[in-house]
Amino acid sequence: MRKVLLLSTSQVLSRNSLDFANYLGKGKGFHLKGLFFSGSNDTASFDAFNSDEDVATQAITVPAAITEFQSVATMKGIQHSIQILKNDILQEIQEETRFADVLVCDASLSPVNLGLGLSPFVRKVLADAKCPVVVAPVKFDELEEIVFTYDGSDTSMYAIKQFTYLFPDFSETPVSVLQILPAGAEKNPGQNKLIDLLKFHYNSLSFTAREGEEAEIELFRQFVGKKNSLLVMGAYGRKMITNERSTADILLRNIDTPMFIAHF
Repeated sequence: MRKVLLLSTSQVLSRNSLDFANYLGKGKGFHLKGLFFSGSNDTASFDAFNSDEDVATQAITVPAAITEFQSVATMKGIQHSIQILKNDILQEIQEETRFADVLVCDASLSPVNLGLGLSPFVRKVLADAKCPVVVAPVKFDELEEIVFTYDGSDTSMYAIKQFTYLFPDFSETPVSVLQILPAGAEKNPGQNKLIDLLKFHYNSLSFTAREGEEAEIELFRQFVGKKNSLLVMGAYGRKMITNERSTADILLRNIDTPMFIAHF
């Protein structure tokens, strides 16, 4: 992981997203590009601010989140830059993700404050992004487990490999592969090959297969009560993103679970 995008309003910095991005990068030589868009109360200063100039040279009030972003990034020794999103925000985000390794954001992020849970805005970002997206937790200490969802599909393998290649420093973190099978279904023939692949990358590995007609419900049951786990979504992910009453939303409302979501 070398180029990371951080998505935030310019009024209030998504500080937990910034901290989690730094945690994922292990503080090592990555570049963090802040993508800032106008919140409901900061339009004037946002429109006046020119991200191509140094903050110190500008005679206007710099949006609070941008000031804090630069201050924290400098303090932590993170290489950083800023991009102002002013026109078609979603299209600009999509374009930026074409040329980045990963994007980090809060689940509830939105131009309009909508409260907790997965906002329609972030749901759209997840669906259209051209790179993997990490939905940051509100609070975290240390990741104690990485959970890969697997259903034998190319999409699930894509997400697993993307996470593995982007974050090689998590080789010592315990990994659990979770597969949800319909009642009476046979074990997926790719299971052993997947385990063989992951053994080259992780030192602690387990595989769990659960039966259930609704994969999303089973995922929720698996994560109730869990802490300090990261969920890697490729399998089951598309339905969870596009459904307004998805289990992804239920998870994010009730369990502080960071998610890594990738799709073709």
